[in-house]
Amino acid sequence: MQLDFVIPGLFDRLHDWSRSYATLPTFPTLERALSVAATRRGFADGFEATIWQQYDPGWQAGDELPSAGHLSGIDGHHVFHASAVHLEAGMRDLILTSIAPLTHEESDELHQHINQYLQPTGIRHHLDDSGNGYLVFDQRLTVRTTPLSQVVGTGIADQMPSGDDAARLHQLGNELQMLLHSAPFNQRREREGKLTANAIWLWGGGEAKRPLQPLHELSISNHPLPQRCAQVSGQQHMTPPERFEPKLLDQTRRLLVVHDGLMAAAENDDIHSWQEAVARIEQQWIAPMVEALRSGALTRLTVIPCHGKVFSLSRRSHWKIWRQPKSLAQLL
Repeated sequence: MQLDFVIPGLFDRLHDWSRSYATLPTFPTLERALSVAATRRGFADGFEATIWQQYDPGWQAGDELPSAGHLSGIDGHHVFHASAVHLEAGMRDLILTSIAPLTHEESDELHQHINQYLQPTGIRHHLDDSGNGYLVFDQRLTVRTTPLSQVVGTGIADQMPSGDDAARLHQLGNELQMLLHSAPFNQRREREGKLTANAIWLWGGGEAKRPLQPLHELSISNHPLPQRCAQVSGQQHMTPPERFEPKLLDQTRRLLVVHDGLMAAAENDDIHSWQEAVARIEQQWIAPMVEALRSGALTRLTVIPCHGKVFSLSRRSHWKIWRQPKSLAQLL
């Protein structure tokens, strides 16, 4: 029985935090487990690329993600994810911030608002049955984009689309930003003290070349990307329980768990919320999974923090007592 545990946000801010704080919190069970694990380079950096490789093993890291074409269900067109985000002026750049998911009513208003504006251009906005947004072009564009999670919390200047047709997407993004600024649903959000969805981030416009082939029989996640991947690929999927339970292993030989509980704190550079979240994950997930390894209920545990390194533990890893535990910062 193999369990792959994807945990984005674990290492994202540690380099900066280790320079800004005299001491960082310790997590003995987690750090001990990762210290005795066999390590290797992952096939891809970043959350979206890591998830995509679980469903499209033929995809090559470094290529444009073809996720929008697959997950939108639209054939014969060039499709991009169109993620509603918030942009605000920083010292030298526009900073991209993720927002709380739009309500169904807000998503519908955004959808209609954008399509009314785009009608003369032949471009259209599409919502799938899960409420995820896409932009659909009749002609294929030559561009490279940056997945959303790699931009959140940073300036966008160096992350904008590149390639022969990049200028077209830049202009479209500026137009949509002006359009959304005065949208009625954004005015309501502002009155309610919520961040406005004042921009659209386009990403994941690679060409869909083959059907999805999930590596796992069952996936567990609350995040919309792996949820949609499971839905489209026909993979069995369930929402996560509060903590890891050995009975989950009775349902499959290879299990994928995607825990996104650290992403918001890492994106917002919030070390205190991150510390609390890591402590919960250590208690509710890492510790019982390590115990399942020791008991033999689990044969292999792979921890995938989405930063390019993978940690693999087997039952024998527990006996590597000569390895001194390292801090998370040392494990970077």
